[in-house]
Amino acid sequence: MKIFRSALITFCFAGAICLAIPKADANHNVVINPGFENSAMFAPNWTYTDPNPDPDLSNVGTDPQFANSGNNHANLGTFGVNPLFASLSQTLMTTAGQLYNLSFWLAHDVTTPPPPVSNNFQVFFGGVMVQSLVNVGTFGYTQFVFGGLVPTGGSTLLEFRFRDGNDFFRLDDVRVSTPESGATALLALPAFAGLLLLHFRLRTRKSSVS
Repeated sequence: MKIFRSALITFCFAGAICLAIPKADANHNVVINPGFENSAMFAPNWTYTDPNPDPDLSNVGTDPQFANSGNNHANLGTFGVNPLFASLSQTLMTTAGQLYNLSFWLAHDVTTPPPPVSNNFQVFFGGVMVQSLVNVGTFGYTQFVFGGLVPTGGSTLLEFRFRDGNDFFRLDDVRVSTPESGATALLALPAFAGLLLLHFRLRTRKSSVS
């Protein structure tokens, strides 16, 4: 009876340790309106700028057949011979020092003609470039994933810069979230099992000595 009572105390203590381990919300996407479903315009969640004097404006596409999921997506392109980069950005609420993963789905429908016409697609997280595509051909929706991104403050700018002399890039399902942290709790289980096993061994050894 004493062994059972002592084991129960050990179980509760170890369980409390497991519960005390903080778990980040890995399912929370800090991007607002990640699939462009909330509006037929980028605003108010996204900021779109195009420095070209006569741009063919990018837009929110509302035809489901061109979306990766849902009904909407972003058409990103600014036409012309060697146009300046346009930009689509959002300021995210982040935690300094916390690891984040970035993922999005991107497609490009038309092969760009030879130079001087060109296309580029760049991705920046907190001012740091994490991707650069130059003069890409045709490809369907492809998921791009970048891990280990570390913000330096409570807000971080996510920015897509682009230009296309012949067509649009299509962007959908943008996600920025903390990595899966369930492993944190799972790491505590071996420690708990070891603690419980050690307890029974010590009790058994004590009984044998007696």
